[in-house]
Amino acid sequence: MKTLLQKVSGARRKTTQNTILKKDGTMAKKTKFAITVTFDSSVPVKLSPLKSIQKGADRGKVGVSVTDCSCTNKPILLSWDEETDPINKTVKLALKEVRVEMVVKCAIQYAKEIDRKSPCYAHIVKHEYMHLSSRKASVKKYGPAMIKWVEKAAAPTMDKPETVKLSKAKAIRAATYKNIETAVKEACGKFMTGSNTDSKKIDSTSENNKTTALCAAYI
Repeated sequence: MKTLLQKVSGARRKTTQNTILKKDGTMAKKTKFAITVTFDSSVPVKLSPLKSIQKGADRGKVGVSVTDCSCTNKPILLSWDEETDPINKTVKLALKEVRVEMVVKCAIQYAKEIDRKSPCYAHIVKHEYMHLSSRKASVKKYGPAMIKWVEKAAAPTMDKPETVKLSKAKAIRAATYKNIETAVKEACGKFMTGSNTDSKKIDSTSENNKTTALCAAYI
């Protein structure tokens, strides 16, 4: 039977953890999860040279604007309960709370050469906001699965209080943090794969033809 440290560590490297230790004498019987996935509504808009926008391999010669998005997370917070037995040199550990906030951020670029009063500019503004709407919808679509993915990373390791050797406690906390940190990165990766696929559906042949027709002077 694997020890708690074996269950959480595997072959993962050490990491700097962001952990809050609670020593209030009350042991959590079940881990509380406070995991969210949000869309950052503050979307910066930048005017960039046309050539720099067209450098993207998947944008081709039609590219006169682009919406770039990423999925990141704020610092992960783990709250622990612990009771130390100095005589037996053991500590009873309970992972009280896992707090994670994953955030999807986007930024829009328009080619600065385009006349901002032209039909081309009006079209690409509408086009990029279609991409933004798609990204927002993706957060609602994939968010629940992302949360479950992170919860699953913690559940097998610290689903109930366990007594371990005092010398192993630090390694167990670090390995638990690393498991959750890795799961967050994986959840964001899964989100981006699905969200990119959904967003690309907006760039249909008919939509690209419309962009080409309205923005022919800039392509």
